[in-house]
Amino acid sequence: MAVFGVATSLGLGVNQMATGLNVLFGVDPGLETQIILIVVISIIATFSAVSGGGNGIRIISEWNIWLSAVLQAFFLFWGPTKWLMGFLIAGTEENIDWQGGWTIFYWGWWILWAPFVNI
Repeated sequence: MAVFGVATSLGLGVNQMATGLNVLFGVDPGLETQIILIVVISIIATFSAVSGGGNGIRIISEWNIWLSAVLQAFFLFWGPTKWLMGFLIAGTEENIDWQGGWTIFYWGWWILWAPFVNI
């Protein structure tokens, strides 16, 4: 079961990354880009696992924190700040049809992850 949860998470993440690369840099978000992203993520995860839990996970976690801080600062200061602040206060936009379509998908995703994370 955990394999399906990891595969779903990797698939969702790669799809989002490919779309983000398309929006930001015009990279084709097709199968080739997604395969390259999967290979790069797999290589990073393998190096993390081989270097041991203490070092590998710590290094990736620190990168994640710094990257998150840089991205937040970038979007806050150089992004659509007015829209972001308005969205934060107002909540969601009127067209929220996607929430109904994705609900069952996320239920299935959590059902696959539940035994793995002891929910």
